[in-house]
Amino acid sequence: MSAEPILIIDGGLKSLTIGRFTFGETGPSLQASYEEKSIPQDAEESSQVEAWASALKKLCKAHNLSGKAIWVLPSRYVFTAMLRFPHVEPSKQAQLIAFEASQCLPFPLKESVWDSTIIADDGSQTGALLGAAKASLLERLAEHAEDCGIELNAIYPRSIVDAALYNASSQKGTQATLLIHFGEEHIHFTFCDHHQVFIRCVAFSEGDFSQDFFLSTLDVTVEHYQEQTGLVVPQHYLLSGTSACRLKALESLKPRYGDAAILWNPLDLFGLKSTERTHAEEGLANLYAAALLTVNPEFTSVNLLPMQVLRARLLKREKPWLTIAGLCLLLTPVPYWLFFKKMRSEYAFKDEQVQSEIQQVEAINASMELGQARLASLETSIQKLQDLGAAEMYWSGFLDDLQERLYRTKDVWLDSLERSQDEQGNVMSERVDLVGRLLLTHDKAVDDATFSQETASLRVYDLVESLSGSMFIDRVEEINFDTKDKQVLKFKLALLLAH
Repeated sequence: MSAEPILIIDGGLKSLTIGRFTFGETGPSLQASYEEKSIPQDAEESSQVEAWASALKKLCKAHNLSGKAIWVLPSRYVFTAMLRFPHVEPSKQAQLIAFEASQCLPFPLKESVWDSTIIADDGSQTGALLGAAKASLLERLAEHAEDCGIELNAIYPRSIVDAALYNASSQKGTQATLLIHFGEEHIHFTFCDHHQVFIRCVAFSEGDFSQDFFLSTLDVTVEHYQEQTGLVVPQHYLLSGTSACRLKALESLKPRYGDAAILWNPLDLFGLKSTERTHAEEGLANLYAAALLTVNPEFTSVNLLPMQVLRARLLKREKPWLTIAGLCLLLTPVPYWLFFKKMRSEYAFKDEQVQSEIQQVEAINASMELGQARLASLETSIQKLQDLGAAEMYWSGFLDDLQERLYRTKDVWLDSLERSQDEQGNVMSERVDLVGRLLLTHDKAVDDATFSQETASLRVYDLVESLSGSMFIDRVEEINFDTKDKQVLKFKLALLLAH
């Protein structure tokens, strides 16, 4: 472990906390912590960074802080999502994750910084944790830190640190556990099952919090967790945070889960004395969690430090050497030029040979230009192949999803599937026509005429509802079905795909 201390900075919405850590054989050790509370509440994104910068400047100046650091970013400014896609080779995962990110991010991909980590892979399906934030916010954050003598090595989302604390605790076991952390504005639901992690953030307000809201949110989250992972319902529920709402939440969980639902203080992991536990327990827990993410590669981590910041930092370090190298290149031709001037007066008769060599050089330049044109053509071909590969992965995911939804509807099979394109204005849309049959079963005591109409309508619209929930389908445009046969229903659906 490095003896060099590292600063962990927790940028909260109402305060900024800094901890100085050293790392030894037993893990991270907090040497000192500092807090600045002069941050306006409910600050906008543009002014929030400036408020952090002002607080950071005060603390660095007051306590002579500088060096390498890790920043923990609040959930308000970070988008997290759990991605699930068909298993592919590791070399192709980044391209597939980039495609999934472009579909679900609430802001343009080119204006964001995103990172991901694989959290589960059973050979057929792969699960990944995606984190993203606006690039402008992160770059300004790194710029203000450097102005204070702070060099950011990583920026971690607040929502991922609970898993690190749990993995380091004695509470960790073989049964599925749900960590429920009440932050300043968000509830973090973190499901831990062996090496798999599932995270969901839900915004809330202490003034509007109610037990009904919490239980309904919990039920939806658990249902979503099971749909995404196929894993069992959590067996243990650990509640953490400093908000008074966690006590109300515990009261609502006790009738359901009994002793399986308990309050959990992550600071108990580190044996801190009561005098060391200041009123800023929330910030301290975040600091320790970020320190654990820094030293333990087994913990799930998503680093949102912009690549542009790293490039600028590297260029700044190499700039003196680049300047020296440039001067050397400028000075190198001088002696050769003097020698050529002297020799030219003595060998003027060789002018024709020089002209011949110039022509050879021009021929070489022409050949190089032709090679560059061929290279541009090759890059275009490569781009077409990459687009074809992305399309192949998209259709593979679409067909797998379609097969799963047809299976859930039961007793349905396809006779044909046709793909077409339609240009509306300057927009090209993809359309898929499905022709198939549904098996109808009914009670013989029911009138056949009534049955064929009502049951057929229910069966078809069950299928339509299932297809409409697919991420690959924008909407179902046309619905046609034939009720002449009371045993088998023929149908035709037109699907407009989402890209």
